[in-house]
Amino acid sequence: MRASMGGGMEFIVAIVMSIFFGGAAGLPLATPPLPPDPVIARASPDHCLLHLEMAGIAKPDAASKNLTEQLLANADVQQFLAQLGSELVGVVRQIAPPTPPEVTDSLIVMSRAALTRPTALMVERLVPPSPQGRPDVAASILIRVGEQQEDVSKAVATLAAYVLAGPPPSMKPGKLPFLAGSLDQMPSPAGPISWGIIDGSFVLTIGEGTAEGLAKRISDATRKSPSWKVELEKKMPVARQSTLAYFNAGEMIAMATAPVRDDEKGMAAMKASGLAQLRTVGAISGMTAEGTSSAIWFGFDGGPTGFFAKPVSGVGPKQFAQIPANATTAQVWSLDPSKMLADFLSFADIVDPRNADGVREGMEAFRQATRLDLNADLLALLGPDWSVLSMPTAMGIVPDVAVIAGVRDRKRFENTHDRLLELLRKVITSGEVSIKFEKVAFGSHTLHCAEITASGLGIPLTPTWCLTDDALLLTLSPQSAKTLLSHDAKQSDIGALLEVKEAMAAGEATFVGILDPKPMLANLEGLYAFGAPFVRSMLRDQGGLEAKIPSFPPAAAILKHSRPSVSVIRHEHDGILVRSTGTIPLGPLASGGIGIGASPGPAGVVAGLLLPAIESAREAARRTMTMNNFKQATIAFLMHEADNRSFPSQAICDKEGKPLLSWRVAILPYLEQNDLYEEFRLDEPWDSEHNKKLVAKMPEVFGKAGATPAERATGLTTMEVLTGPGTCFPKPDAPLAVADIKDGMSHTALLVQTLPDNAVPWTKPQDLVLDHEKPLAGVGNPGRPGGAVVVAFFDGHIELLPANVDPAKFKAMVSPSGGEAVAQ
Repeated sequence: MRASMGGGMEFIVAIVMSIFFGGAAGLPLATPPLPPDPVIARASPDHCLLHLEMAGIAKPDAASKNLTEQLLANADVQQFLAQLGSELVGVVRQIAPPTPPEVTDSLIVMSRAALTRPTALMVERLVPPSPQGRPDVAASILIRVGEQQEDVSKAVATLAAYVLAGPPPSMKPGKLPFLAGSLDQMPSPAGPISWGIIDGSFVLTIGEGTAEGLAKRISDATRKSPSWKVELEKKMPVARQSTLAYFNAGEMIAMATAPVRDDEKGMAAMKASGLAQLRTVGAISGMTAEGTSSAIWFGFDGGPTGFFAKPVSGVGPKQFAQIPANATTAQVWSLDPSKMLADFLSFADIVDPRNADGVREGMEAFRQATRLDLNADLLALLGPDWSVLSMPTAMGIVPDVAVIAGVRDRKRFENTHDRLLELLRKVITSGEVSIKFEKVAFGSHTLHCAEITASGLGIPLTPTWCLTDDALLLTLSPQSAKTLLSHDAKQSDIGALLEVKEAMAAGEATFVGILDPKPMLANLEGLYAFGAPFVRSMLRDQGGLEAKIPSFPPAAAILKHSRPSVSVIRHEHDGILVRSTGTIPLGPLASGGIGIGASPGPAGVVAGLLLPAIESAREAARRTMTMNNFKQATIAFLMHEADNRSFPSQAICDKEGKPLLSWRVAILPYLEQNDLYEEFRLDEPWDSEHNKKLVAKMPEVFGKAGATPAERATGLTTMEVLTGPGTCFPKPDAPLAVADIKDGMSHTALLVQTLPDNAVPWTKPQDLVLDHEKPLAGVGNPGRPGGAVVVAFFDGHIELLPANVDPAKFKAMVSPSGGEAVAQ
């Protein structure tokens, strides 16, 4: 049976990301959509972890009143998309793995069907493998292939023949009755895999009972939509639905946190952030009367809390009045910097007090340097109204960006401002970069301008700021500041735009983003023509790929269909709704500028999503790197055994049995470190004058995950074997053979992660000695939630054991022939 053809997981991930975030981060799918397909509608399970639907692509109607559909029906746009698609297929053929051409062609056929025809991907169960048993999966894909059935049938047959070439007898495919025909089916460790084409649909399922359950649903013409789907469609109504996505966040978060559920600190951090209350994430995109719409829903038990909590105030006419109607982009939101700081410190005190202490130390250093309290004299005086905007520029060379921050107490803030400016003048005196501060009177206002010169050359930016009665205005030029200060409430502002009024009709928002795509579109044709040769050259030089870059449609063909795009974030009693509308279906151009400009977006949502995730992401990355390092070392042990009929002993010893160097040195040739291995004098101890110099050359595989070169140069490692009586390494010079591991290689631990206090120089023949009274002494990782420890087994698999694992069980794991029963 052949290995994976590659690219499948990346393709699925790309589709998932496009469906959830296509309106703000990528090309839209299924636009314009085909009419709802009843088979796809019935396929939705009553309970699932992940569900994705695409309606398929219909032929654009030039007579439609929808501006997006008119754009897509334009002959120039159609030609561009056709040529681009053809070139992409050509690139795919060039980068495809070394498979027969007919296999690559079949993959392209299947991908085209999945993207252009009604499609559903469903994951009903997902239990990862564990020592207790095999994975339990129930997932399925259904594609209504329609007129592509003949091509898809041939592609399925070709791919099946290729993938199943020479399968073992135990995996020989059989037949599974399915509706009016049958599917091919074969066993797998995660349950039976079934596939085939039935009644105009391509079906692929995995898991016990998955195919039967799908057959029962799609054959029931009276079947109603499941409740989770009905609720999503009520939250995010759209005239013509293109995509729908549902993520059972509650169950997935519970599954992900199960290994550390007993970790009080970790769970407290989850609750404090508000992430523990997240239950549902859904997304729906489609077409409105005029253009397109994409929406994302975050549903919470008891409503959004923690970092997701609703701000004290929303945004509306007062904030809009500050921004002229001709602004190219504008983002308006509510933010309380002082509260954000307090929330962050409270959260950091739970997750990692060192981070919180570091912030407090920084605040104290600021106080000593300025005699100002960062929170009381600065942050607490700013907010809650914030805006970032950009204005049209005459030459388009220098961006005309401005920030408007609310000021709660002008008099106090003015004192802070004067103090900071005085200090800044003292700090910036001379050098290659000089800054000259000037005051410019403008009506009743005073502009503060900073003229910057670098190496004698003036920089074409003059940062300018002005303090009004209730706001701090920051711009990149005094002209921009004057333009905004001249704007008053009697003039037209962005709140007067029809698109903004429609977006605000549903109620108060906590974030509003507006983007007029016309200035960008007007320059896009020229930028595209300028950049196309570079792209083609890059593809040729870096990847050896040949591709023709099709001509971009004339700007006039696009501009006449362009209307401002608007994004709104609205807090509701049970969740947060993010909705974007526009007419140009191209990533940020359809998302109200959320992805454009300097705006941090909705502060509560962004902080809620990122702050809890930062440490989790770091730890997840470190954990993955550590497990990968242990995997590499274990494979090296196995390769050594294959060459020498025994595993490396705990130490390289002299003729008298005196330990000289660690087993870590012995496996270097099997880690592609043969040059380093040959630098060692194997008849000298690790700390000899010659060998001691090599400690600083420790390979990454033995180092702390994410360690800097300086940290790695210390040569300390926590990847160790357990030594002493009753272990696999009872003596330094006693090599172990496979036959000696009588308890089974999958049940016997080879490598363990030790506490930092037990770290040793990687070349030193020293490892953790097993304490039979306290088997877990010295083992673990205090920096990981729950103190979970990485353990590698002789068969090559890696486990993450909780710090509170049964000591007797752990002791049994490190014994090669004790005959103990190790619970699975």
